[in-house]
Amino acid sequence: KEQAAASAERRRGSAGGEAGASRGRMNRNQYDTDVSTWSPQGKLHQVEYAIESVKQGSCSLGIRSKDFVVLAALKRSTGELSSYQKKLFKIDDHIGIGIAGLTADARSLATWMRTECLNHKFQFDSPIVSGRLVSDLADKHQSKTQASWKRPYGVGLLVAGYDRNGPHLYQTCPSGNLYEYKAMAIGARAQSAKTYLEKHISTYENADLQKLIVHALKALEGPANDKDVAVENASVAVLGKDTPFEILEGDALQPYLSQLESTRMETD
Repeated sequence: KEQAAASAERRRGSAGGEAGASRGRMNRNQYDTDVSTWSPQGKLHQVEYAIESVKQGSCSLGIRSKDFVVLAALKRSTGELSSYQKKLFKIDDHIGIGIAGLTADARSLATWMRTECLNHKFQFDSPIVSGRLVSDLADKHQSKTQASWKRPYGVGLLVAGYDRNGPHLYQTCPSGNLYEYKAMAIGARAQSAKTYLEKHISTYENADLQKLIVHALKALEGPANDKDVAVENASVAVLGKDTPFEILEGDALQPYLSQLESTRMETD
């Protein structure tokens, strides 16, 4: 009888433990069913999931000097039979973006930004100020975090802009936060690129366009991990004084990659 009672007690304890674990799993998950539900820790889990999708996207980075801003990105392909996904988008002659995260969401936001630029130019006969457009973009991100029937955009943007105050580099994220930087990297293994950017930040302010491009490509080598930065998987965009937004890919990018290779050989 004592053995039977002990066995029954163990079964009850085991069942209680499983029930407790199940309750724990339920408590962790019951606050992420929609974006407007707060967890007891003060978090919006759906927003955090969207930020995580940005961290999973291939790396994009930007560098700003007193006259120019450069965007660079690593492109991914789903396989040997597919083309590489586009990571840099032109919005207007004075604005462009680099992305990390869900490309489909980025295309939707790019279309909205182009429409805003066209509307402003039609109404006021002048280009929209980049800071105003990016502020409206951050508000658009944030509006998706306040309604249970919506979801946050799963993409982070680096926005390059040029106006009467000079070049600008902004970052937006799914939470609606907005930042301006001298240099920044987002996406997978972005910390490696940030380390390089921080190490050489004192050289950016007075650098010419060619040096900025080489710096951007060199910063991509860390996020590229075991792959080489090449014309197939890299793209660069330039914008600045007397220089409208232009994306450099393929043969147009090869001279800068060759210069990067020669610089590496001299260092070795």
